[in-house]
Amino acid sequence: MLCEEMGAEHTALLFFSDARWLSRGKVLKRMFKLRHEVFCLLNGENHSLADSFSNKDFLLKMAYLTDIFEKLNILSTSLQGNEATVLSWNDKVKAFVRELELWRNSMESDTLDMFPTLVSMVQDTDNPLLPMDIKSCLLDHLIMLKVHFEKCFCSDFDKCNWIKNPFENAPGPSSLNVNEQEQPIDLTSDTSLKSKFKELSLLEFWIHIGTEFQTLGEKALKILIPFATTYLCETCFSALATIKSKYRSRLNIAKEVRVDISDITPRFDKLCSQKQAHPSHRTLTFKCLIFFTEKN
Repeated sequence: MLCEEMGAEHTALLFFSDARWLSRGKVLKRMFKLRHEVFCLLNGENHSLADSFSNKDFLLKMAYLTDIFEKLNILSTSLQGNEATVLSWNDKVKAFVRELELWRNSMESDTLDMFPTLVSMVQDTDNPLLPMDIKSCLLDHLIMLKVHFEKCFCSDFDKCNWIKNPFENAPGPSSLNVNEQEQPIDLTSDTSLKSKFKELSLLEFWIHIGTEFQTLGEKALKILIPFATTYLCETCFSALATIKSKYRSRLNIAKEVRVDISDITPRFDKLCSQKQAHPSHRTLTFKCLIFFTEKN
């Protein structure tokens, strides 16, 4: 009622769920959009948090967190997908770490274009620039976030660049013996395989040449096959929650889940042709009458 009376874009807050990996960013974004309505509600109830929603420093920090969690949600979403590998995952995380450094340098020079919510909040204040204490706090957070990413995602996959493009990057001598180093030479000299590399996905390409270049194929697949994220597991659980409802409580639904999460389109014409069509009751009755008539 309060949100509708105040003409708010949204009429309800979002509840945080630790099981949903985008929840924090969405909850913060909705809370910031409804900050005026939340302040009116808390102030009317004489709640102690009402002072926070009228504090400019608190709102500036909330605006910054809204933007930074939005960036993290975009990164998390980009890491998902059936074709995600540790190599693509590593490239995107490294790019995000470089962006953190860029954002820190920009903030030091009082440029906040990368944080639109924070910019709008600063424009609502009397001071066109961030207060020094808030600026220092936000810079420290960006530094700590960069250190955290570098610590948690420290795996160096640069030596695996030959997997992403074997025609431009040769594997290092330390990963292959002398006899095995002949395979990259044969591979890069084959023009037909070079055209196949452009047509197929990375995983499909290495599976395709696995028979002819067994050593290279095995080494590449050991890097590409492991799951980079839990996306496939979460997709499976989502399918399970949809299929297994109170109207369908079968315990063994492995086949149904496999069909739901698979990218392969079933060949319905072939499946139907292998099954006998169910005849109508009228046809069965007619056939029975003919049978008994002929018998008598």
